[in-house]
Amino acid sequence: MEKMFKKNQKAKKKLCNNGLPISEVPSKFVVIANGGLGNGISVHQLTAIFEKHWVVERTNTSIHCSYACVAFDSVESAVSAVTNLQGTVIKKRCEQNKTAVLYLFYLGKMVDLNKTEISTNTTLPPGLILCEEFLSQEEESLLLTNIDSDFTSPPPTSIFEKLKHRTVLHYGYRFRYGSNDVDKNEPLSDHGFPNYIDGLLTKLLGLPHLKNKPDQLTINKYAPGDGIASHVDNPEAFGEVITTISLGSTVVMEMKFGDKVTDFVVNPRSAIFFTGDARYKWTHCIKQKKTDIIAGTNDCRVTLQRGTRVSLTFRNTLAVQNHEIKLTNQLPDVKLPDNTTEADSMEKQYVHSVYNDIAEHFSQTRDKPWPRVVEFLSNLDKHSTVLDVGCGSGRYLKVCKNITMFGCDYSKSLTNICHTKNSHVFICDGLNIPTRTSCFDACICIAVLHHLSTEQRRISALQELLRVTMPGGKILVYVWAEEQNFRNKRSNYLKNADTQNHEIVESSVKKDHSSGLSLPIHKNRTNFKQQDMLVPWKLKKQTTEKPNDNFSNPPTFYRYYHVFKQLELERLCFQCPHCRIVESYHDNGNWAVILQKDS
Repeated sequence: MEKMFKKNQKAKKKLCNNGLPISEVPSKFVVIANGGLGNGISVHQLTAIFEKHWVVERTNTSIHCSYACVAFDSVESAVSAVTNLQGTVIKKRCEQNKTAVLYLFYLGKMVDLNKTEISTNTTLPPGLILCEEFLSQEEESLLLTNIDSDFTSPPPTSIFEKLKHRTVLHYGYRFRYGSNDVDKNEPLSDHGFPNYIDGLLTKLLGLPHLKNKPDQLTINKYAPGDGIASHVDNPEAFGEVITTISLGSTVVMEMKFGDKVTDFVVNPRSAIFFTGDARYKWTHCIKQKKTDIIAGTNDCRVTLQRGTRVSLTFRNTLAVQNHEIKLTNQLPDVKLPDNTTEADSMEKQYVHSVYNDIAEHFSQTRDKPWPRVVEFLSNLDKHSTVLDVGCGSGRYLKVCKNITMFGCDYSKSLTNICHTKNSHVFICDGLNIPTRTSCFDACICIAVLHHLSTEQRRISALQELLRVTMPGGKILVYVWAEEQNFRNKRSNYLKNADTQNHEIVESSVKKDHSSGLSLPIHKNRTNFKQQDMLVPWKLKKQTTEKPNDNFSNPPTFYRYYHVFKQLELERLCFQCPHCRIVESYHDNGNWAVILQKDS
């Protein structure tokens, strides 16, 4: 019984992390963990169970989800189903001798699982050209034999790297992960690509899609379960066409643009040309899993087992740009403030105004809630009133339906985005929250304190959080950590980044230590070399019809950050009276504390 309860709670936590509006209050809407098409359970199987005892208005499932959502005709029917079906074992229709255990939970509202789903037969993104059977089986076999030989004994004209989720060989130029570019001043050799690629190149150049001969090649070798994160190849470093040849195994590729999502099957011997919008606007990725699930016939899924896959990615490198000089020319000589007036001025220019300018792009890249923040909110008492200070575009304001969330932010543009989501938000300075003392049961402040430019302002922000929290209430605070490698584990910020090849790019303005320290510009996706810096944000507008207009001269903004050393956040908390630290931890490149205000 205890084991079943633990599995039940684990399933519930997973559903919450997926953003489902789990409710402790009975409703007519129910989610069934492990009862979805993605777990091999068909709608007909669920219907056969329900129709014997209850009336179901709607059943919603998806091939991408391991759970299903059901709307009963009444709350009473839903309560009866949850009570009687909890822990039911059901056979998987499409997999012999395999079963699933069903766990049922109430939902605050019905969820449409197919809202953004696009089947594998839908139209490809504009600009994506997929050529099936581009190579013969004999050509594929010969390429794989030569590539395997190069991976076993890398030639001197190549660079071999073992990444976390694949191994790679670079030819022509070494691809630099993190900045996603190459050093044009350091070609790997005068010979370019290996000789066995010549026939493939001739065949590619015979098509109208590829106008110029590529000069950089990365060969990726994926074991079953390997993948590559969602990305767009750097438009400043590479030309208008990216070409990929897929060998060895079938895989499903996913592409996204805004709220549009499409996935499609990439078979062995296929050629893919990323051009136009597919090149510049749509991200593409291969998820890390050993099987891919696609829609089949008779309401059943088809499971594609992955084998070892090899892809060859051809790129045309662009002319060298002195990016460091370009960044420097755009910046004044920014120094750490010496007083409150200077701090207000710097934060207004390098924090507040920046978020107003990048709000739309920022909201598109910051929509996924962090699991441990959701866990904190989910563990609060029912009907708690919670304030999210520095709520941004509001990603946490709707994750838990059994509490009442309010948000505040300095940025008018970000709060306007929250209003479009029907969230309760207001504009304010986190150092002076316009509410009465002891107003909220709990507060969260996620990724905000590191934008304050003096230690005293960070302490003042913590004291203001304590002021508006009721006695006995808890406060969760997250800040960016200097330690992006912690306990031998890289943060997502450094994921797939080659930190050994990328140094911090600093402003070349003269540093006058007598009048304050000039702030360096941090090189994105690298380890931190200092605590105070400006971090670039390159705006990528998606409003033009011409792909090149998005990236020909995209504006770059600079945000001030102070990254926290281990125990620094706790030290600041100790300077705040009438509270205690309940928990402190490192979470994926961030330091976090949970404070509790004295009763």
